[in-house]
Amino acid sequence: MLKTLEIVPQEFGGILSVADGWLPVAQDILQNGTVYCLKHCFDEQPIDAIRQAVFTHYAALPQTHIESWEAGAINYHCIRRGVSQKQKAIHYFHEYAFNNLENIPGDIRTPLALMFQSLAALYNDLTSQKARLNEEEDNCVRLRPAFMHYFSGGGMFGTHSHHLEPQKIGLILSLSKRGRDYLEGGTGFEAPDGSMVDTSLVHDIGDVLLFRYDLKHWVLPCDVTQPLDEQSIAGRWNALLPRY
Repeated sequence: MLKTLEIVPQEFGGILSVADGWLPVAQDILQNGTVYCLKHCFDEQPIDAIRQAVFTHYAALPQTHIESWEAGAINYHCIRRGVSQKQKAIHYFHEYAFNNLENIPGDIRTPLALMFQSLAALYNDLTSQKARLNEEEDNCVRLRPAFMHYFSGGGMFGTHSHHLEPQKIGLILSLSKRGRDYLEGGTGFEAPDGSMVDTSLVHDIGDVLLFRYDLKHWVLPCDVTQPLDEQSIAGRWNALLPRY
């Protein structure tokens, strides 16, 4: 099942809230496998600005090919293609990992840190955790802020799932506007009853998806009829906040 909630838009760093608190939402997600789309959490303009800034900055830096669970506090970016080692799922996207936000240039660091602070506060409210950015917990568990760029022309991620713990609830913030930055593509889920939940026409720029982390999910190919250009900003961009 897919439910939508209208959210009062916040500046990066603001606290996202709902009238009845996050406990009923979290219970619905964890007990029933409901997928939520929080609409209009952030305005388009600051999202467009940080997407462009990240794209421009990292285009001048060499890629570092490292498995995400081995990166620790390393910031890196790389194009991932083929079959993922852990999920054994076909995938094709550009990953930008911000494991040490304090070690990112200032013009990018401030809006990135504030945006992920909002997402981290939301995550903690939903899961009753006290996870903090840039801090490692027991067993090397940490929040791992990241952007995923699914290229126009075929960027995608095949069906996969994750362990429920320690994440519990996943968050996906859309950084791209449908009809402007891309034409088709989106995230889908398999509900506990086996039905499919397609968020493609609901999840748009500034919206946050919430889902039980062990649900099977996938990212449909982005704009498969368009020319593929890995050097172009075109396509679907998402911000994620995994914790492992």
